[in-house]
Amino acid sequence: MMKRAASYFLAAILVLLTVSANLTPVQAFTPIQNERETFLPRGIAVSATCPYGTGATTNNGCSGANQNGSFQNANLVNTAQQGGQNSVLPQHAVVSNGVVPFNMPAVDYPVGYDKTLTLKDPRTINDGVCQWASTFLDCSSTGGGVVNEVLNGYDFSGTTIGQAAVGIYAPNNHVSSGSTLTITNSKLALLPSAGVLEVGGNFNNVVFKNNVCDGASANSGSDFCLPSASTGSGTWDIEYNAFTNQGVGRIAGGQQNIIFIAKYNFIQGLNDLATSNHGELMLRNCTGSRQNCTGSDDYEGNFIIWNPPSTSGLNNATIFPGDGGSDGVALSSVTFNNNVTVTNINGSTTVIDQAMFNARLSTMGVVTMNNNWTDASGANGCSISGVKSGGNSVTAQQSGTVITITGLSSSFNNSPIEKGWQFWRSGVVVATILSMGTSTGQTGTVNVDTSATIGSDSNWTLVPGYTSFAASGNYLLNDPSHTGSPTAMGTFSVAQMVPANCF
Repeated sequence: MMKRAASYFLAAILVLLTVSANLTPVQAFTPIQNERETFLPRGIAVSATCPYGTGATTNNGCSGANQNGSFQNANLVNTAQQGGQNSVLPQHAVVSNGVVPFNMPAVDYPVGYDKTLTLKDPRTINDGVCQWASTFLDCSSTGGGVVNEVLNGYDFSGTTIGQAAVGIYAPNNHVSSGSTLTITNSKLALLPSAGVLEVGGNFNNVVFKNNVCDGASANSGSDFCLPSASTGSGTWDIEYNAFTNQGVGRIAGGQQNIIFIAKYNFIQGLNDLATSNHGELMLRNCTGSRQNCTGSDDYEGNFIIWNPPSTSGLNNATIFPGDGGSDGVALSSVTFNNNVTVTNINGSTTVIDQAMFNARLSTMGVVTMNNNWTDASGANGCSISGVKSGGNSVTAQQSGTVITITGLSSSFNNSPIEKGWQFWRSGVVVATILSMGTSTGQTGTVNVDTSATIGSDSNWTLVPGYTSFAASGNYLLNDPSHTGSPTAMGTFSVAQMVPANCF
């Protein structure tokens, strides 16, 4: 604990120096004016109510939004524009174009903390679970039973109270398993070399709503707003937040066996530090002793902006469930609905590999990807894609429920074959791996769920498995000025889930 306190103390001093000397106006998130005209394309103004209603079928975040939150800072929008575009947005208000027919966070409804509140100093917190500990908020040393610790209306960034930014340390095993940590209506800023919130232990559940988390002070791509040290199960509910200047690799990480829900958030600047991180929204840490993670991912109604990068080839995908090597990650479901993703280029510099989705998992479970709108400029691939297996480059034969793999392309070197993966032949699923035989992730025998007799040839394809896959209403905004008709993404017809059209 003394090392943790010292770390926060040094980090707090660094943030204070950074904030006072280095930040430019563009780097800082300013809860801004409500003049939406400065944000929407071509000066189009939107009425005070959400243009697509607040009913159950058209809500997409509007009815639950705090109307005292903020719309997005126009300066940050400008950093995400591409050459030749009038706006990062399509003609959102022109219903006849059929473009993005749902409400968008920070555009049609506000996100972030309630501006009518006077944010409090976290140094005043002293209750049965969390206490100020000289340089950080300690929520790890006290408490008992199943608790719902609520931190509402605090300025952990220090910008409104004239203090240095501080972190929250909450891997608490004093409270009972199943406890919840709730953070609402608060402002947070990344410490230069640390995440804002370290949570774990018996705080299995996290509610993070109506907050601003700014990453302008970060200097390490391995730190992010919402890291988790927990290997337990639980639910993280992330809604109505503004994640600004996310120079770090992602907004969250380490959620091994968590049900992860991210809805109605504005997310800008993934991996601006140009590190080797993938740059996705969330990445589970399932390596080593933490392998064989379970859980689910649910991303709905988010507006995601990638800033122009300084270098190419660093990032992988906006949603990239797993840890890059899978390590047996088996999710019950992956949902990606009603999201707008804008990628950007700086000259010929590419931003990401797949603009919307890529997978390195054992199994994705039930996959649902509906009504997503993607400007894929600068992406190597445009949208829905599975593991890059090299196509029909697997040599194998099947006898009964045993498949013997005798040859693989080099693309499998960084993505070992695992239980849950599927064999395909000619665009048809042949079998799913139930257990490994002599194979340790490369050639050898595996045991599958379907019996057949198939001679040896190289017409096999291997990819991460899934229970079912549904994709509809997904579009590419492939007109650079966003004035033409979007192009529909096709559903997959081969194992790799390649879209029908690319930009």
